[in-house]
Amino acid sequence: KVSAVDLRAARAGRAGAAMAAQRFARSAAAKTVMFNPESGSELSERGKELQAEMKQALLAQQKEDEDRLVEVKAGRAAAEYAKLKKKAVVEAGRMGKVSAVDLAAALDKLSLNADGKVIAALHRAFQKAEGAPCPSAKALLASVRIHLATLVAVVAGKPDRMALILKELETYTSDSDGRVDACVAALPKIVQTMYDADVLEEEVIMEWWAQHTAKQPELEVEIEPAQAHAEKVANDLEKANKNVKAAEVRLEECKKTAKLADKEVSNARTGGNPTSEEQLREKEARRADKHAKAALAQALPKHVALQKTAGELFNELPRAREAAAAAELAVKANIAITKALTPLIEWLAEDEDEDEDSDSDDE
Repeated sequence: KVSAVDLRAARAGRAGAAMAAQRFARSAAAKTVMFNPESGSELSERGKELQAEMKQALLAQQKEDEDRLVEVKAGRAAAEYAKLKKKAVVEAGRMGKVSAVDLAAALDKLSLNADGKVIAALHRAFQKAEGAPCPSAKALLASVRIHLATLVAVVAGKPDRMALILKELETYTSDSDGRVDACVAALPKIVQTMYDADVLEEEVIMEWWAQHTAKQPELEVEIEPAQAHAEKVANDLEKANKNVKAAEVRLEECKKTAKLADKEVSNARTGGNPTSEEQLREKEARRADKHAKAALAQALPKHVALQKTAGELFNELPRAREAAAAAELAVKANIAITKALTPLIEWLAEDEDEDEDSDSDDE
């Protein structure tokens, strides 16, 4: 048997489903009109507004999806590059006493792709520089010149490999304050030497330069948030430590109170035929014992939770400070590299203009 309530609920469900179906149909019809003007239907002003809103929403969603896809692809590419670089640097370090003359042949035997061999060859030059891992500008330049023939061979006139050389030079000299101070000064002569030896071409250098100089505003913007985050974590950690200490004091007080209350309950226990005062004393002792145990039960997990928070902040603080320092270093390195290479870039630009003028005169 079906009750009247069940029947009404069933009818309501069917009515709701019908209304939902009608709304879906109207929505589908509206979309058909919006995106198929050939249908001949006229849109009201509100319909036009809805059409514009839907179009904007779809375009925004499409843009968001495209940006997310670009971000995912960039992340994957960065991860693959990091993996390749790690392997190449390790392989370069394993070459032992292989001389610069035999380096190209040794690289051919490695299970690295063309980009990996470029990275390995360049980092071999970095590793062999006197004073590495933080050589002087003079030592770094000398090592690059010794390995120049190998670099010519592995780059093989390919623009993408030339761009890789410039990327690795920038990354290496920007890796630490010590390298920025010691190695950046070598970049103009290194780039000039590679340019003269056809390891690098002018067009690739200028393209890399445009990207390098364009990064500075973005890098500067990242400093303040990174510093603010590090400062916030430090302040939060200080407060958390104070809270932990206060919770420790509270926990010890609760333990002592609970111990005393338990002892008082034992002393207040009555037997036989107790007086009203003895009964009252036992009752009060048990009430106090209950409150003491409840307070202890609250104090213990609170102390544990505060310790956990403080521990997380303690672990986060070095990372936050490292990120802030990295942001500052990135700006420092970018400015130093820009300052060091500007004369060479200006010379290359003038040389390019002279070549264009010469071509115009020939015509």
